[in-house]
Amino acid sequence: MVFTSTKTISFKKTIHALPDAVLALLHDPKVLFAANPLIAGVIQDPSKPHTYTITDTLVVLGYFTTTTKYTAQLDLHKDGVDTAVVASLGTRLRGQYRIRAGENGTTVLEEDTAVEGFSLMMPYIIKTMAPAHEQILESVAAKAENRDSRHMKQLSRSEMSARIFLLAAVISACLVPCIYPYTTSLSLFAVIVSLLSLLGVRTKMGDPYSLFHLSLNKLGEDVPPKTEWLNMGYWQPCSLKLVQVTIKFREQKYNSLTSCCGLEALATKLIQAAQCKTGDSILDVGYGTGESVILLLSEPSIPRPSLIIGVTSLSSHHIRAEKRVERILAHQESKVDPPTRVLLHCADAVHQPGQASPSHPLGPSSTVKYNGILALDCAYHFNTRWTFLEQSLEKLASGGRIALADICFDPDILKRSRTAWAASKLFQLMPKANMVSPKDYVARMMEMGYVDVQLEDISQDVFPGFVRFLKAREIGWKVFGLTLEWYAGLGAKFIIVSGARV
Repeated sequence: MVFTSTKTISFKKTIHALPDAVLALLHDPKVLFAANPLIAGVIQDPSKPHTYTITDTLVVLGYFTTTTKYTAQLDLHKDGVDTAVVASLGTRLRGQYRIRAGENGTTVLEEDTAVEGFSLMMPYIIKTMAPAHEQILESVAAKAENRDSRHMKQLSRSEMSARIFLLAAVISACLVPCIYPYTTSLSLFAVIVSLLSLLGVRTKMGDPYSLFHLSLNKLGEDVPPKTEWLNMGYWQPCSLKLVQVTIKFREQKYNSLTSCCGLEALATKLIQAAQCKTGDSILDVGYGTGESVILLLSEPSIPRPSLIIGVTSLSSHHIRAEKRVERILAHQESKVDPPTRVLLHCADAVHQPGQASPSHPLGPSSTVKYNGILALDCAYHFNTRWTFLEQSLEKLASGGRIALADICFDPDILKRSRTAWAASKLFQLMPKANMVSPKDYVARMMEMGYVDVQLEDISQDVFPGFVRFLKAREIGWKVFGLTLEWYAGLGAKFIIVSGARV
């Protein structure tokens, strides 16, 4: 019919579990239905065991919710399951979920779903169902790997709520001079704005980061980002000059800003601190949406590893990173010999006995030894950093090296002020156990057994440049810039620290 159209969506997920375990989950209707974040209710047809009436909760106009009912039929196969959906307005879905054995005991789960529906409704249908079907694969993977799955339920509604909180924060900040006419403290302004906006965003959104960093990498209002960095950057004079020019000519504020040496330079400096060599096995901790992995795979000036294993705790990052890295590897397939093997995990950076997947890179059952371990601007979040360092030391090969871009504090501040600790707790930046001085940081690593421990304070090449970078962008980033400026003034130090195993 002229008023209908058909679209096909496809997804693929590498699961760190055996095929039989994944197949058993696909053959369990309760698992499949629970994995779909849109489903609010399921009723099985007593006369047709594999037919169900399902109720979905949908977000309309970015905030309001409504419900819709449809029928679904499951057809089990020896290598997966087929689904057939009949919904309102002539919408039909036919899906295939198939598994196959992957490398190193993994399973590749693939979905292909054909969607037929009213042409004018098709953009909304695809936009609504695509994230939900991605989440189905992620949830099946999480269950197979015995880990938590971070759902993306009603994400658009959360984003709208976050914007409302941010607007409330800005209005409150504007009212401060009226209420306190004799108060000129920039820190008060930053604290009030940040409290409302950050607490509002954290209350409404499950992921502390989600994909907000994509806007940080934008090259223009309508230009999609070419990179997806999520770090504070390393802003040497060349970057600082570019930021200053950008602020002066505000109408060109996106002009190649993220293509300068700032955001990527911190990752490069970290790789240099780890003394990575060609053919190394690398563990990339906190890889975000894959930019650091792509750098290791693509940058000619960086020694190419033979193996990259990554771990991140954020499901939305993991899903996006897998797709981006797969595209890079497919493009390089005939050009790089031998190809680099990449395995990306979704798990907490610290292996938690009894909770983590048996395949966790730092777990006792993992037999991989790493020549280099990288933690780019993330270790201060870990609970705790010291447990992570102890587990990492066990997994380093002899002569292997770990490098962290991290935060510590001026020792005098730690002794006489509780403000830094209160701010860290309020903004959920780091556990109290991670708040140490540079001297104590080095001492703790040496006590664990690390040798040749080196620490470089690069605060002056990080905080000022990153704050200028943020202030040249949208209002939300300006607010974050003010907060970071205030926080750095409390005695925070940005460091590159590294150490080796004998």
